[in-house]
Amino acid sequence: MSREYSQLVQEQNNIVTEQKLVKNKVERSESLYKNLAGELVRWEGSSLNFKERIASLLGDTLLSSAVLTYIGFFDYHYRQVLKSDWVGSIDEICLKLSPTLSYTEFLSKPQDRILW
Repeated sequence: MSREYSQLVQEQNNIVTEQKLVKNKVERSESLYKNLAGELVRWEGSSLNFKERIASLLGDTLLSSAVLTYIGFFDYHYRQVLKSDWVGSIDEICLKLSPTLSYTEFLSKPQDRILW
């Protein structure tokens, strides 16, 4: 009888230990699921941003190339006039431009900007 009792107690202890392990696994799984749900939102936002950047890549490249090639020789006022004309021309041929185009970021790498 004592032997059977000790076996039952041992089984009960094994079950409790296994229950704790399963509970920990479930908690980790729930945590992972929540983190992955947050990543999904972030990836969807990044995907939308990427699509917008791809859509404006050609116009941004054209405008940046024109600025880089021609604008250095002129004063501030005439630079603004040229940029305005170029933006108008790019709009006429139905190319998209980024509304917040930064020539420094577009024409250089982050590593190079850190060294500046």
